[in-house]
Amino acid sequence: MKSFKQSIEILNTILSYELVTTSQYIVHAGIYRNSGYKNLHNVTRKRAIKGMKHAEQLIDRILFLEGTPDEETTNKINIGQTLEEQLTNDYHMEKSVISICNLCISFSLRRGDFETAELLLNILLENERHLAWLDSQLNNLKQLHLDNLLMVG
Repeated sequence: MKSFKQSIEILNTILSYELVTTSQYIVHAGIYRNSGYKNLHNVTRKRAIKGMKHAEQLIDRILFLEGTPDEETTNKINIGQTLEEQLTNDYHMEKSVISICNLCISFSLRRGDFETAELLLNILLENERHLAWLDSQLNNLKQLHLDNLLMVG
């Protein structure tokens, strides 16, 4: 499995994004809980848990390919001061993960690493669903006053 060095690098890149995204969601979920946004807290907390599961799957694949999981990242957590900033930061983080997943899926398929491509495709699809949800929340914020906003889970 040592011939999968580039696949391991790809998996480590996505792992670093997943860990940062998960940490950001954990903080935002706490902020939402503290602010009384119960539904938003629940959705964001569940998203953080999915991110942890993605990280675990990535680590398992890296180890299977006889690599070393490397969670070091140059990405940083972006905690917004307002609800709109928090959702926007999450939106941009998801877009980054989706973009990298797309590139890495293509690369994995060209290299014949179909297992890695399938793993990344599953992560991609979940991230795309969450990105669509974030987009709808941001649209709700634009259309309604914050005081009247009821987050839909």
